[in-house]
Amino acid sequence: MNRRRFVLSSVAAGLSITHPLSRAQSLPDSVRIFAGFAPGGTVDVTARRVADKLRDIVAKSLVVENRTGAGGQIALSALKASSPDGLTMVVTPMSMLGIYPHTYKKLPYDPVADFQPVSQAVRFDFGFAVGPMVPASVRTLGEFITWCKANPKDANFGSPAAGSVPHFVAEIFGRFAGVDLKHVPYRGTQLAIADLLGGQIAAVSGPVGEFLQHLPGGQNQADRDLWRHAKQVRSDGPHVC
Repeated sequence: MNRRRFVLSSVAAGLSITHPLSRAQSLPDSVRIFAGFAPGGTVDVTARRVADKLRDIVAKSLVVENRTGAGGQIALSALKASSPDGLTMVVTPMSMLGIYPHTYKKLPYDPVADFQPVSQAVRFDFGFAVGPMVPASVRTLGEFITWCKANPKDANFGSPAAGSVPHFVAEIFGRFAGVDLKHVPYRGTQLAIADLLGGQIAAVSGPVGEFLQHLPGGQNQADRDLWRHAKQVRSDGPHVC
């Protein structure tokens, strides 16, 4: 996979590095992996699993550092500022490399010139969840649309970052539904879900995996059915939860 295809592809997350490690080198003591979002989220969990798999392969130890802020740009800026010695990597959603160049007038990095792509790390599906601000009777997207039209001041949603794929998924959904959904950006999906559960925002758009830990506590059959469906989600096509 060449650089341009990597940047323009639609995979959900990938690894980038300032310079590839030479196979001839002996293992370094430590390699850093930057994650641009808060601990506990999909990117953070992916970075830590990658670190576990690469331990004793690329380095004796791999340390994950959460560099949150600016929708993942802080982590990529930190990678750019690192020495090009192959001892620093980043796990990042493709939004920061494939979408941001088209949605931000200026970025602190060049996604093609500043980084060396290594590999796709994971693929995942996106989900849309509502919280206590929305009546419990709202169980489908159609019912949520009806509620939004009746409560336009509360028609909002959170996402892990402005300009990210989850942001655009919800924006497109709102436009097709004829609803003005107000966007509230966060530094990760888990932070958005915390406000969702607290009744601060109506909905959250994000990776399906971010919602799973909150579903088993459902008090009715519909919640339990949603939990079973979410656990069976595969990356062979779009799913709505």
